[in-house]
Amino acid sequence: MHPKSPKWLEDLIRYCLVIEDTMAGRSEEDLRTDLLLRLAIERAFEIVAEVVSRLERTDLPTVERLTDYRQVIGFRRTGSRTDTTTRST
Repeated sequence: MHPKSPKWLEDLIRYCLVIEDTMAGRSEEDLRTDLLLRLAIERAFEIVAEVVSRLERTDLPTVERLTDYRQVIGFRRTGSRTDTTTRST
């Protein structure tokens, strides 16, 4: 295990809980219509994906224990492409 892996795994858990706690009681419609909520959730997902990507580069045996880790990394590459240009002035 890479010396920093325990810290990165703590970060992974922390941001997964941030997503879960932030979305508790909220709907997909809330996520679509509330720009600040969407940006916060997307950022948390990006952080999760970055942590998993870092683990893949430095600690493959650990990351391979995570279910669908490649899909998580894929989120970082594609993101959800939030469109912030829909606001009219």
